[in-house]
Amino acid sequence: IIALILIVTGIIFIYDTWREGPVGQSELMDTLKNNPAHIVWVFSVVTETMPFGIRLTTKGKIVFKNLYGNEYSISIPQNEILRKTEELRKILPQASFGYSKERMQWYVVDPHLLIKDEKDN
Repeated sequence: IIALILIVTGIIFIYDTWREGPVGQSELMDTLKNNPAHIVWVFSVVTETMPFGIRLTTKGKIVFKNLYGNEYSISIPQNEILRKTEELRKILPQASFGYSKERMQWYVVDPHLLIKDEKDN
């Protein structure tokens, strides 16, 4: 019974990952190509798995938030995050970069508050 539960849980997890991954990334790529001004906030997240203080895995992702409340993310190796972020700054000069509680509050109130003016660059 336990094995059956684990198998079903694994199949559901794999299906959800497969279903959500490519769709979100294609929407993100479409937005970056056709409407980059809709992206208002970009930040990175690094997650470390450390049971008993031993680092097993380190995963990185870059999160994109747009004017309409949608969030997209892409997985990326931790050592690539800084380089990719610098490339994104060139593509998305209007977007705010980096996470802070203040930016999260601004985004919740009105995503337009995160759009940088030309004088801010």
